[in-house]
Amino acid sequence: MNIYEWGLECFLLVLLGATLFHARRLERALGVISADRLALQEIIARVAGFMEEADAGIAALRQTAEEIGRELAAECARAQIAKDDVLLLLRRVDAAAERLGPIIRQARFGQDGPAHPDPPPRRQSKAEQDLLKALKLSR
Repeated sequence: MNIYEWGLECFLLVLLGATLFHARRLERALGVISADRLALQEIIARVAGFMEEADAGIAALRQTAEEIGRELAAECARAQIAKDDVLLLLRRVDAAAERLGPIIRQARFGQDGPAHPDPPPRRQSKAEQDLLKALKLSR
């Protein structure tokens, strides 16, 4: 063998050593990646379980919200009916008060009318004030 062949053989030997060194490092990296892959699969499985639980929770919340919405709509309908009833009663009371007002004045003060043009204002109870306030707000 001549010197060129020896030089080429040495160069190939150095390249082969470098290749073995990098192959060993690559093997270790692949081992780490393989272990990390198993851990990643475990994490993915846990996340999938959490997502299923979240989906079930969302479905339960949606069902509860729909039930509460139906109950609230029914309560609103009942409240509207009660409001209409109170307004009807209020109109009837106003009409009765207008009819009875002159009759009561005449019975109290006789044919001539009252000595004072208007009777003294009557103080309203707290319940009457609250009812009037609620009725004004509902109109």
